[in-house]
Amino acid sequence: MNTVDRALRLIELIVHKPMMVGEIAEALDVHKSSASRLVQTLEAHKLLKNQNGFISPGYGILQWAYKIQESIDLRDIARPYIQNIAKITKGTIHLAVLDEHEVVYIDKIDSIYPVRMYSSIGKRSPVYCTGVGKAILAYLPDKQVREVLEKLEYKRFTKRTITSDEELLKELEKIRQQNLSIDNAEHEDEVRCIAAPIFNFERKVVAGMSVSITSSRSSLSELLSHKSLLLESAQAISTELGYT
Repeated sequence: MNTVDRALRLIELIVHKPMMVGEIAEALDVHKSSASRLVQTLEAHKLLKNQNGFISPGYGILQWAYKIQESIDLRDIARPYIQNIAKITKGTIHLAVLDEHEVVYIDKIDSIYPVRMYSSIGKRSPVYCTGVGKAILAYLPDKQVREVLEKLEYKRFTKRTITSDEELLKELEKIRQQNLSIDNAEHEDEVRCIAAPIFNFERKVVAGMSVSITSSRSSLSELLSHKSLLLESAQAISTELGYT
């Protein structure tokens, strides 16, 4: 059993009941000093906590569980809506969440047209030049926005890519004013996108949903004709997540 195996086994054990280091060492069949080092490492990552010598799950595990559960619920709730949007628009539909300074696609329906896009479920994309990324970022608290900006390393993907904090902050204000995020070939040449935020029961933005269409198939004005459908669908998903 390697270190990773022991760490996972330890988490499995203490989820059921708090244990002392000696008990952990016996259960993992390792020396007490090895068990102690393992506990300290996991404690540093907030996965475990030590309460008067008893080791129990830390808040980090709860945060992971909450995020996973939220993503699963979100996909289940959003799926019928993104299927409907895909059917009506015939575009590519994305559902994405923020992870630090990037977005992660958690669901996607491809366009019926044979167009290859960069995205795929599980793939990461920059937050500053994608419709879903900007839709989420625009509705984060100012403090969290600043934290994201501090981690950004701007890269120019196309001639339209935002490449500075100043540009991005102006864009976020524009998104809040028009209640819509637009990616006009900022991340991929020839790909246009409109996106909307999704909120949870705490009135916090938790995801973004977008419609993407290639410029060869549709103009930006034609894409914007689907704005109401997208916003109404995002609102309906938010409502099902408890947003009021």
